[in-house]
Amino acid sequence: MNIIMPTEIISGLWFSDIDSLKDSNFFKDNDINIIINLTDYNFKIDKKVSYINLAISTYNILSLKNMIDKIVENIHNNIELNNILVYCVNGLVISPLICSIYMIKYGKLNKYDIPAVLKSKNDQVLLNIDDYDILLS
Repeated sequence: MNIIMPTEIISGLWFSDIDSLKDSNFFKDNDINIIINLTDYNFKIDKKVSYINLAISTYNILSLKNMIDKIVENIHNNIELNNILVYCVNGLVISPLICSIYMIKYGKLNKYDIPAVLKSKNDQVLLNIDDYDILLS
């Protein structure tokens, strides 16, 4: 099994898997103060950290477009003053997808640029760029 390390996709925005929560040094070293949990697990590491919980992994992600829009907007509203970790169970699909939607919506990248950007940071990421059309409409 490959260990997924937290991946900083842009300054202050990280994605990872659930196991990264076990590394308390990562949170201290990178001053993570907002955690977006996309799993069924409600694991808290520190009382000083803000948590957003949405169990996307138990649903069809495409049916959660409105919730995803709110998460992406929350990232946008907080990224300038905060360091944010978005995590899902395996760190390869849902959390990178959320970060991708953020970069397309607010970073002015197009969906065809995203796979190369993500793969340059973490070559294990699994994406389906066709999902973007539904989530961005």
